[in-house]
Amino acid sequence: MTGPRALPLIASERLARLSRDHRARLERFFRRRGCPAAVAEDLTQEVFARLAAYPRIEDIANPGAFLTKAAANLLRDTAKAARRRPTAPIDGAADALLVDPITPERILAGRQDVALVSQALADLETRTQRMFVMHRIEHLRHRDIAAHFGLSVSLVEKCLRSAHGHLAEQVRRQRLRKQAAQAPAFVLEQAA
Repeated sequence: MTGPRALPLIASERLARLSRDHRARLERFFRRRGCPAAVAEDLTQEVFARLAAYPRIEDIANPGAFLTKAAANLLRDTAKAARRRPTAPIDGAADALLVDPITPERILAGRQDVALVSQALADLETRTQRMFVMHRIEHLRHRDIAAHFGLSVSLVEKCLRSAHGHLAEQVRRQRLRKQAAQAPAFVLEQAA
């Protein structure tokens, strides 16, 4: 067959040949990266579905490398999508989830934690406070914070390490105070 209809036939024949030659290898690729067999088959099928949509299959010089790269990209895209997509319980499985209910005690504990962090931040130098907020709340990168203050990235990193260390120490001390307050009196007497 010649003419305009010959190209799709050649492409579909090449696709069928590539599937025969590389399908098992791609399934092994996915299984070696932790996918169950059924998922590996689905992902392999998706690679070939994407290849079928590729406009110029006949121009692929190294199909093995092309398919491996496509498989790696698909695996990365699938992992990203899974992280973005919340998982919902199925068929009343919500009861099986171990979720702490929102109680007045949890609300109070959360407010106390916020107060503790606010106090710990207030203890820091103003510039370090601002750097911490820019990084942890506003999600700015270290280099952007450095540019904002006209400092080196390493100095920004040093200030942020200092802030994190100070906050961690304050949280540790608060936990120790809570544990001491909750300990029975006879335990405290024995420790003394």
